[in-house]
Amino acid sequence: MEENKQKDPLNRIFTIPNILSTIRILLIPVFLWLYIAKEEYLYATILIIALGVSDVIDGYIARTFNQISRLGKILDPTADKLMQAAILAALMIRFPYMLIVFVVLALKESIVLALGAIFYKHTKRIEGSRWHGKLSAVVVYIMLLTHLLWGINSTIPTSISYTTTILAIAAMIFSLIMYIRDYIILYKEHNIIESETNS
Repeated sequence: MEENKQKDPLNRIFTIPNILSTIRILLIPVFLWLYIAKEEYLYATILIIALGVSDVIDGYIARTFNQISRLGKILDPTADKLMQAAILAALMIRFPYMLIVFVVLALKESIVLALGAIFYKHTKRIEGSRWHGKLSAVVVYIMLLTHLLWGINSTIPTSISYTTTILAIAAMIFSLIMYIRDYIILYKEHNIIESETNS
């Protein structure tokens, strides 16, 4: 039984996607150093774009070459959220209202994490990200990259900054509502609501 568990492909740790996700996490402090300490906005932006490309590559490798793993389901979204949080923290220096985006992101991820933890507790299953979560991430990244790219040599127009920021917040709130809906459906399918109520 233990041997079969070890041979399960989902239990693999050292896969290319997991290594790429780990590298993304380790390079986040380098981005913060370039952007905040050195004010090298161009190099900081290039690094973020490179990390974003690596995210696409590791997802492609995981799906195409059957390198999806349980660790990867945790590591990849963790790297994404840490990158988003790091970029927001850096941008807050020049755009204080990014704090609102940061708070909404933290609230969304905390609630989704709690919902996922309850689901795992009862099913021992990790739910991957849904389409609306990926859509939310894309909208947030577009907003962040717009500010990063525009800010290399000039200042982003206020109207564009506000519009992209509001769209990012709206996308995260929409995704949070959809995640709550999805988990309620899963809880009902697995009788988790009754179990939690009776415990």
